[in-house]
This record gives sequence, structure tokens and C-alpha cells, in this order.
Amino acid sequence: MKKNFVFLFILGFPLTGIAQYHFIVLDSLAHTPIEHVNIVSSNGHEGTATNKDGFATLNLTTTNNLFRFSHVNYYRKELPANDKNTDTIYLVPIVYSMPEVIISNLDLNKKFSYILKNYNQLYVDYPVLRQGTYKETIRSHDTLTRLMVAEVDWWSPDLSFNFNSPISKFCKIDLKNIKAFRNTGIISTSGANIGIALEDFLSRLYLNFILESIVKNTKISLLNTTKSETALKVNFETNEFKIPKRKEAVAKFSGECDFDIKSGAIVFFNVDVLLSNYSTQGYNPDYKLSYKSNTQKISLKLVFENRVDPVKYSLSYASMSILATTYLQHQIIDSDSETTLYITKEAKSGAFEGTPLDYTVPIYKAVPSHKNNFNTISLSKEEIEFVK
Repeated sequence: MKKNFVFLFILGFPLTGIAQYHFIVLDSLAHTPIEHVNIVSSNGHEGTATNKDGFATLNLTTTNNLFRFSHVNYYRKELPANDKNTDTIYLVPIVYSMPEVIISNLDLNKKFSYILKNYNQLYVDYPVLRQGTYKETIRSHDTLTRLMVAEVDWWSPDLSFNFNSPISKFCKIDLKNIKAFRNTGIISTSGANIGIALEDFLSRLYLNFILESIVKNTKISLLNTTKSETALKVNFETNEFKIPKRKEAVAKFSGECDFDIKSGAIVFFNVDVLLSNYSTQGYNPDYKLSYKSNTQKISLKLVFENRVDPVKYSLSYASMSILATTYLQHQIIDSDSETTLYITKEAKSGAFEGTPLDYTVPIYKAVPSHKNNFNTISLSKEEIEFVK
């Protein structure tokens, strides 16, 4: 493929000696854009993902002969590189069907417990440095009101959450560069902005952190089971349970997950945490305002792939969103906050060599360095207009 410099303004850094590839990925049946398609080069380490318009740009300094396209709901596709500036790629939806034998006695508690017990055999259990795109969006009354896109390094000794240590000790995030930022100034309870606390998001990058909460606190009910050639898809919900340190607050899980049939590992996890009476209130000294905030739902999504290891899975995409209503004097703000992390490059690394962020400070307030990671998720048309 030829080099193309049309999108340099969006990427924000020169591409000397770099081959740049553009992709538009569509559903083969509906011809609609597919978001969150992972695109990985033949070396297996460098990659990117499509935005909500199905568009992605991938920059490579090494010779590449093959691209791999993957999405949890579509059949994987591998294609050789060619000389066109932009490729339109069509992915075929995976067909799920009811198993020949209805799995009515499937015990999800046991399957989740099996994963927790064998976690280091199923998921990467050695130090890895991941480069990626960190993205925050906030919508108020269905209108985009805040956007931040930043390049980050994420290092951890493995993919397991350490319950006996502060997260800052085993999860290191280094901010490389802020690629896009606009904030319309919605006042929040913290004196900064309505959004998701970085430490809360980082803890939920670890699948065992979420599974532990479900197994220990709830009774799981199986709703539906379907199957493809490679995965068992399960829909489930739990009973309500009381939230610690919250007098009247209760929660329940409702979600779906895909189990790899061969290994039993979860390769896709999508769950809603439905909340009742989950509220916080206080006084904001910066703005001299009293506030009350009610959170209705927290949604979590994790996608895993074989990247640095042909057997053990690595995280390739994670998102966390919160639906909440905040009351500030005479103002009522309905907000949808979403934080996502796209892994664009991954390599084994025994030590962290960056400057870790202070997790108590919103990430957009950190002072970025002038370093640049290689690949950044492209902004959607809506986001480009918002930043302008």
C-alpha cells in the first residue's frame, strides 16, 4: 500500500519512513460500519482498532505482508497487503446456534471459579508493556460534551489483579501525549469534571477482579446459551446483593460472555451492573455548590486475544461506562461517561521505564510529555467536528 498523508493533522506527528495503511471495515450483510475491529500486523505486536465509522489507520516501519482482522461477533479474516491507499474490508457475522444438547445444567459459578483457579494458565502471567489509546467521552442529554484522546503506556507484571496490594504498585500507566481534547465545562462533584475515576477504571482491566466480585457476592442464573465453531456464548444475570459501605444500595449483574471452547477461557465479557439507591452527596469547595449524584448503571466490556503468546490470552480492548444523574442546585445533569483503552502494541517487558500517573488526579490534568506512541485510534466524524 502507498503512503498517505491525508490524516496527519489527526495523528499529530510526522511519519517519516513509515508505511501508512487505511481501512474501512463493514458488515458483509448490512454494509454498515463495525466499531472495535482489531487490526494486527503480521508480526502480531503492532495493531489498531476501528472507530465508530469503521475507519482505522495503521502505521508500520517494518515490512508487512499480512493483516489480521478480528471482532468477537465476526469471523476472523486475514488479508495480504496491497498497493491501494484505502481498503474496504467486509467481515462475515458469526452464526450462533442452539447447542444440540441444551445445556440446562451448566454451572456458571463453577466455570467462573475454574477460570479464577487457572487464571495464570489462561491469561498472560508475565510482565508486558502495552502501548495504546486511552479515550474518555462524556455525553450530557445525548450531546457530546467532553472528549479526550491520549496515548499511554500500560505495564503490569501479569493480567491478574493483586487484591493484597494497592493498584498503583502493580498497574503502571504513563501518559505519552494528548492527541485531542475539548471540554465544555460541566461541573462535577470532584471539582474537576463529571467522569470516571482512573483508579476505578484500571482495576476493571483485570478480569479476575470482576469474576471474584460475581462469584463471592451473588447467585448466578443462566438465561441463554448459543454456540459457534469456536465459542460458547452465555447470557446470565445474578440476584441483587448489598453493596458494602452503602446502607441502602443494592446491585445486580446482567451480561454475556464468550468462552473459548478449546481452553475454557473467557475471550469476551460484557456486563451491566444495575444499581439501586446508589448515591453520593457533598459540597464542592471549588465552585461552592452542594451536589447529589445518583448512578443507575455501570457497564463493563473486555475483549481478549492471543497477541504476545499463542496460548495465553491478552487484553486487546476494555471499556467502562457510567449512567448517572447529578443534581447541582437548580441544575439536573444526565450524563453518560465512557472510558476506553485500545491496545495497539504489546511486547514482553520485565521492567517499567516510564513516569506513572498519579491515579488520584484526572488523567487529562496530567502534563503530557512530547513522546509519541506509534498508532492511535482515529477520531470519528462526530468527534472531529466536536474538537473543531
